[in-house]
Amino acid sequence: MTTVFIRGNSLILRTVTANNKEAIFWVYRQCEDFLALGPEPKASLEMVMKDMETSQHEGGYFCGIYHTDGHLLGWLISSPLVLKENRTQPS
Repeated sequence: MTTVFIRGNSLILRTVTANNKEAIFWVYRQCEDFLALGPEPKASLEMVMKDMETSQHEGGYFCGIYHTDGHLLGWLISSPLVLKENRTQPS
């Protein structure tokens, strides 16, 4: 089930599923210069699926950021678990 979180004049933020993995993978590939800084320098479908599964396991959401014309612009992962852990850390 798709959940729409934000609908503005030009952007829509909504959950994505494995059905959208190819489009999300395209966005990941555009970020390989950033990925090169970490342990997995190349984007893969497995990376996309792992991130989707992790966000679901943590009770979060894996969302696509779409233009109102339907074009995928980016993605966002929200995780209540990470937010909860960060609140318990001393500042």
